[in-house]
Amino acid sequence: MQTTPRRYDIFSYTHKALRAYLSHVLLDVGRTDWRDAEDRTYMVGAVRELLGVTHTHLEQENLFIHPAMEARKPGCTRYIVDEHVGQLFAIDVLFDLVDAIESAPLPNTPEAGQRLYRELAVFVAENFEHMAFEESEHNRVLWEHYTDDEIMGIERRIVASVPPERMSLVLGWMLPHLNPSERATMLSTLRQVTPVDNFQRVLGTLRGQLPSKDWSKLTLALGTV
Repeated sequence: MQTTPRRYDIFSYTHKALRAYLSHVLLDVGRTDWRDAEDRTYMVGAVRELLGVTHTHLEQENLFIHPAMEARKPGCTRYIVDEHVGQLFAIDVLFDLVDAIESAPLPNTPEAGQRLYRELAVFVAENFEHMAFEESEHNRVLWEHYTDDEIMGIERRIVASVPPERMSLVLGWMLPHLNPSERATMLSTLRQVTPVDNFQRVLGTLRGQLPSKDWSKLTLALGTV
């Protein structure tokens, strides 16, 4: 039986990281005690960091993926560009809600936190739908008009644009949430392009995040048993 060769998915790994990150922060916001100063300070910082990552992700798609698609199929990103404008507006609204928590009198912080939680829940839901559309429709355009090598070239340009500290944050959400095969493939590539000390640091952090069975699969695949 003949099978269709699997094409390179530029969205897969990043979207797994974003889904995990968005879900985690949403759940944490929902259980935060906003009257507790330490909890409030931590959660405000965590939400701001998440919003910064999502903003950067949108910018990367605007700067690298959309122009590539438009170059080969003009007009194909019109719908998603409008969605990106809406998402950027939603990010600004969420930043304002975070600011409101910091400035609210202590008795009013639970209500301000609840508003943030509900708006963030909508933002997460819309992002999940948005990513599903990109994985379906945008991959279709890329696969029709670009080779896998060309798509990987676009991805390399995106990776090169990410500051090291932001890349560490993204990897921290990405690697634990890939499947064993994806994780081994990504780390094999990372080992070839990063200094040994940095690679060992990534492995050390990851070891504390993975179940023992997944860690054993990874060390076997990397030959580090």
